Amino acid sequence: MPKRRDVTADNPELLAALISMSEKSSRLSLSRQVMRVADRCVAGVVTAALTGVALTTMVSCGDDLPAAATVEILRGADVAFGNGSARTEVQVRGTNVVSVAVILSENALDGLPMQLPPMTSQEYILPLPAGAPTMVFNQVIVNWQPVGHPPMNIYTTPHFDVHFYTITPQQRDAITPADPAFLAKTARQPTTDALPAGYVLDPVAIPRMGVHGGASNAPELRGAPFASSFIYGFYDGDMIFLEPMMTRAFLLSRPDTTISIVTPASYPKPGAYPTAYAYKYDSATRERRIELRAFVQRN
Repeated sequence: MPKRRDVTADNPELLAALISMSEKSSRLSLSRQVMRVADRCVAGVVTAALTGVALTTMVSCGDDLPAAATVEILRGADVAFGNGSARTEVQVRGTNVVSVAVILSENALDGLPMQLPPMTSQEYILPLPAGAPTMVFNQVIVNWQPVGHPPMNIYTTPHFDVHFYTITPQQRDAITPADPAFLAKTARQPTTDALPAGYVLDPVAIPRMGVHGGASNAPELRGAPFASSFIYGFYDGDMIFLEPMMTRAFLLSRPDTTISIVTPASYPKPGAYPTAYAYKYDSATRERRIELRAFVQRN
């Protein structure tokens, strides 16, 4: 058998070309492996090294959006809140909303007013970030309830109502008993497909809020202590807000949980709506996060 000749020994240019081809092939293979990892991730950065060359792929998964897209974080203006501050935050990927959140600083839960007229709340208006994409939400308002509200012995505990409104401030101000049609608009029921399964509506509307609707099987309605619940708001037959509601004690416990939202079959206007909400505590920034997430486009 004839001896095999090493042609590259006499041709350094050929050797360099073969090495370059090998590195490109390896990089392509590694890139495919990284993307396979990205398909199974939550979010992060995957970095690999090959022959002294680092390959870094930004990976952002979930929310039914393409991988390898960068999430942009938009911050609203800080608003004085207790002994700290509160703001909104919108995360977007391209033109798609990833999450809409209320962020509370570490001391925001302290120094809140504890003496208010009966059945009233302290209202905090949190501006949405400048430059945020068009969303179904027009305003975010947090109501601090130091003594809670009915039903008695269920929600009569210090808690927050975090309202994400789909109506304008002017439309919200128009929800008032001074409107001759107030009672008729309060009584007007949403269509069956606009009310989430298992949700029931209160018999009256709260001025500048609307009619609240909650899950009939909520744990607090079955004897468990109230910690957190999800509410929908309606007025004149239409959905006008989505509301995570939670106790101050629950937030002080630094929860880290994501909860699915029971969604209706139809919405009042096209857009992206959340299918989950979450509570998070960031030990690095010492901030609490109340977040709507997992947005899905609805027509």
